[in-house]
Amino acid sequence: MTRRVEVLRIAVSWLSMALIKSVASTLSLEPSADVAILEYRPDFNLGAQDDLPAGTLGVLAGTTRSRVLLRFDLTPLPSGARVTSASLRVTVTRTPDEGGANSQFGLHRVLRPWSEGTQRGGPPGGALAQTDECTWFLRGPAFEPWAIPGGEPGVDYADDPSSTERILGRGAYEFEFGPVELAEIQAWIDRPDTNFGWMLKTQSEQVPRSARRFGSRENSDPGLRPRLNLVFSEAPTPDAPVLLGLELDPAPPKVHFRAQPGIRYTLEFSEDPAARTWRALGPALTTNATSIVTLTDSTPSASLHRFYRVEASP
Repeated sequence: MTRRVEVLRIAVSWLSMALIKSVASTLSLEPSADVAILEYRPDFNLGAQDDLPAGTLGVLAGTTRSRVLLRFDLTPLPSGARVTSASLRVTVTRTPDEGGANSQFGLHRVLRPWSEGTQRGGPPGGALAQTDECTWFLRGPAFEPWAIPGGEPGVDYADDPSSTERILGRGAYEFEFGPVELAEIQAWIDRPDTNFGWMLKTQSEQVPRSARRFGSRENSDPGLRPRLNLVFSEAPTPDAPVLLGLELDPAPPKVHFRAQPGIRYTLEFSEDPAARTWRALGPALTTNATSIVTLTDSTPSASLHRFYRVEASP
């Protein structure tokens, strides 16, 4: 009889349960690193510039190309977060003096590591790269080169863009991401070691005077800095299950409770709850719908007392 009272006392202490819901949240991030690489100054690094060039220069500059690399640290997202919407805002701060060619710009996933660097200077910006700094020739780390100068599609960056946007004059532009591209961002969240960010480049590099300057993360005006805006759902945090009863006769002991869908439930026992030592009894149980379920202790015990609890986890 003593055993029944003490076991039930443990069960009663768990009689609370809230509905388990996913919570939609937002997060806005500035780049953790950004830099431009210039064919015009292939040994220069621009890691600390206020704005960064991307596009193709005019004939007087040899129609040379420039590209911007951006990377965002996604580790601030909570564990289990699932991205449902994303957009990247960039701001054009300067255009060619006498107009210029409008063009479609694309964000291409970078496939290999690169380093930002710390150089800055007057037009066209930057200074001679130092050790481990990114340039048109080098990705940066340990003087590793791009597969070809400026990066090779399919090797250094994805051939197809993740998002495109027509870039005209000064102002802010939003790159939107569809379901496939959201899955790419999710993969970066799940595997941070694969996150090398994007390369921003015009899709018409053969057209002169498409170059634009974009505000960088070092820009003194926060409104001109790139910003990745994310909407995500957080993994549900289960509360204590609603325990409905403990059945001791006939043996073996059974615990009845109300379960929520998509949650793993495990029956645990302890012979001394004060010691906070609990052991699992059998595999976890899940259900596809809200229902009353039973977990059974089929392991014999010589102990006079055995206390039970049900643990819930996502």
